[in-house]
Amino acid sequence: MGPAGQYVVATRAFEQAYELAPLPAISFSTAQALRLQFFVDHKPAGLQRAIARYRRYIEATPSGGRRQDAVTSLAEIEPIFMRLSAEAPTAPPEPPELPTQLMITSAIAGAWGTVDGAVQQDLPMVLDVSPGPHTITAGAEAHDVIKLDVLAAERRLAVVEVELKPQPARLVIDADLSADVHINGLIKGRTPISLKLPPGPAEVSLVGSGVVPWSRSIQLKPNAEVELKLQLRRTTQRSAAHAVLLAALTGLAAGAGVGVAALVDDGSAADINQRRLSSGISPAELAEYERLVDRRDGRRTATYIVAGSSVLLGIVGGALYLLESPRLP
Repeated sequence: MGPAGQYVVATRAFEQAYELAPLPAISFSTAQALRLQFFVDHKPAGLQRAIARYRRYIEATPSGGRRQDAVTSLAEIEPIFMRLSAEAPTAPPEPPELPTQLMITSAIAGAWGTVDGAVQQDLPMVLDVSPGPHTITAGAEAHDVIKLDVLAAERRLAVVEVELKPQPARLVIDADLSADVHINGLIKGRTPISLKLPPGPAEVSLVGSGVVPWSRSIQLKPNAEVELKLQLRRTTQRSAAHAVLLAALTGLAAGAGVGVAALVDDGSAADINQRRLSSGISPAELAEYERLVDRRDGRRTATYIVAGSSVLLGIVGGALYLLESPRLP
């Protein structure tokens, strides 16, 4: 659409708006569009209408607003109109035969549209249409295509602004440790996870028990994928809990080994003692019996100590593990 077409459409829109709300500011905007249109098409009729709109605004605005701009513009175009009228006097312009039109706009750069399946055009666009219902189809790259049913009133300009919804972005998060995933403060699940999210800035946080919180601001683009592969760190408390529990298990294993050895010594001592009671034993066997008994008792004591210490370590490690709460970054 060229400049002349833009000013014509703007003039129609302002005049229709003035019919609904006769505000001085709309008169001024109409006069501005008519004045600019004249410098494109050089038609005196438009200049005459601009003068009338400027005068209407000045009368309604005794001070302030855009009054000074209106006075300046009026002083610029009145001499031009008087000169053109003197050179070629014309009768007062008759109201133009206005077409029925649709103006389709969008805030999305690169948007396109069609009316009733006609040839696709870039937005904004203005089309002459027949009065009655019409179907508008519009879209843009990385945005969903939409359809709208509109009604065109005879000899009126219907302005339709299409709101295009961007296609969602995809966020994939994988981490070596399990953690809750928070997007803009809302929990969305646990890792690993794949999410469809609205495009735009997003604050991604990973929070879990025993995990050092992780956070990052990212930008999500329509119909695009962001993949995060993360190496999370364990908290000091969780690492300590694991170390203490491992020590407890090791102690229990060691205690079990010592306990088994004590049972072996006890069995060997019992065999010697059985022979002593039935047939007698030699001094050397008696000495071996006493050595086995002493070692058995020492190993039993060691088993009790190691097992007790291991249980205590297990309690401490379990408390460290269970009492740690997730922390937000």
